[in-house]
Amino acid sequence: MTEEINVGNILGSAWGYGAINRDFYIVSAVSATGRVKIRSISKEKIKTADIEDGEVNNLVSPRVENFPITETGYKTVFTDSDGDSFIKISSYERAFKIAETGEEAEALAFTETNSYYI
Repeated sequence: MTEEINVGNILGSAWGYGAINRDFYIVSAVSATGRVKIRSISKEKIKTADIEDGEVNNLVSPRVENFPITETGYKTVFTDSDGDSFIKISSYERAFKIAETGEEAEALAFTETNSYYI
């Protein structure tokens, strides 16, 4: 079953070659045909990698306050082979729904490679 994407949902992506980069988005509009507009939102580093302890990844969390006014044009929602809905951001980046609301998303933590240690 395909998961529905609605206004206010938070999307997240992980991309990179040899590293993990995280980007987060909020759904700002949904058309009658199911296409969506998104805005990028910020992230906060909640734990910094400690190379002395063998950690090379930071932990980051999405933050919905102070997101840019600009939004994308309408984007098509696709479904992968597992039935998960996603938005194609670029040729190398897909954003999947990670939370229903910003409050829910801000309680989550995701690994991101600390570029200092690459």
